[in-house]
Amino acid sequence: MSNTKQFILDHVLYEMEMYLFTFCATSDEQLFKNMIWVTKQTHMRNLLHFFSNNKDKKTDIIYKDILSNIDTLEIKNEDKSRSIYVINKSISHLTMNRIKDSKNNLDIEATEEIERMKPHLVEKIKKFLDELPNKINSKYKYELENPEIQCIISTVKLLLKNCE
Repeated sequence: MSNTKQFILDHVLYEMEMYLFTFCATSDEQLFKNMIWVTKQTHMRNLLHFFSNNKDKKTDIIYKDILSNIDTLEIKNEDKSRSIYVINKSISHLTMNRIKDSKNNLDIEATEEIERMKPHLVEKIKKFLDELPNKINSKYKYELENPEIQCIISTVKLLLKNCE
């Protein structure tokens, strides 16, 4: 996949693929462990925003942009707000709370939030993919015919099986 996203589905599926891949990725090298750690949290945060009923910014992409006539796929704010807060502090701020002996260690809190939100996100990703063929917004329907998009969908479905 190139860095330039041609389609809205390319962009959204990339987030799903990267998030799910981090649960399979391992390394003995600390640098790569750190990259996996940050990647997992970054894509988790992006998906938590994607599975919202409201946009923070006009240009944000949420599931309702892609799916029409869908029952909610929203992850409620009360379920995700703590996760977003902890992730933002964990990967986006230099803070004493990331020090090992800190009373409020952010790495421990982030690990707990990752585990707490994983079943919610896996469920929403599955539901999104299940609904996609029949409920896709008509202006994006042509994207589903793209072989690269189909390949990414297959990869995401395979990664979902690894999360079970």
